[in-house]
Amino acid sequence: MAEPTLVQVAKSTFSDSGLTDETSASITWETGDAILVFGGVSNNDTVGSLGTPTVTGLTFGLLASVNNNNAVDDAPVFLWTATAAGNGSGAVVSVTTTADSGRRSGLVVYVYRGSDGLGTPVTLDGSTAKTISVTRAGANSHVAMMMADWNQVGDVTVTATPTGTVDHAQAESGQADFFAVSFPDQGAAGTTAYGITNHTGTVDMSGIAVEILGTAAGGGTFQKMVGNAFRLAGAGGLAS
Repeated sequence: MAEPTLVQVAKSTFSDSGLTDETSASITWETGDAILVFGGVSNNDTVGSLGTPTVTGLTFGLLASVNNNNAVDDAPVFLWTATAAGNGSGAVVSVTTTADSGRRSGLVVYVYRGSDGLGTPVTLDGSTAKTISVTRAGANSHVAMMMADWNQVGDVTVTATPTGTVDHAQAESGQADFFAVSFPDQGAAGTTAYGITNHTGTVDMSGIAVEILGTAAGGGTFQKMVGNAFRLAGAGGLAS
């Protein structure tokens, strides 16, 4: 397998009013690129959520979510994905559906090139863990993730574990702490715990992590993005 290339990371503002729609910095994509949009919200009250992202030229579908419900006292995390059908650029926008100006939310957008698709996302909910265990199906894959700490410990001087890049770490007082982390070429297929270390305090963590597959010269078995669905290559049919 040839590893994918992470070509861009773009973020919205996590510190503005909960009434403000989330708008990322502009991204640029090429045909076949995989675009991942992670979203986090500080609480999942009846009106605290994020809408499906939009940008002209891309159509996003929800791949995974945690705490996307009408309960309270948990931090929702979302992952939307799109595959580019052509070249384009623009800012990604998600409508914030909340009536509470105190809520905090944001987006982290990843643009990957040279990927045959995504693995199965893995979630974390209401946990004291600061990592998510991901079993990688392919060799030379990347991994990307977002986590949100409802406890809001306030420690955002952290390190990626294993070696990776902390793309976003922000404390929003009285609301939540948000983390987005990406990991380059992970070598052979296998299982690894991904997240943060050098962090002090007991968390109430929600999160989503996903494998970004590389490209293979020949046939294999992996999830191939087709629109907003996935095709299990070599097996026929669509897999949701």
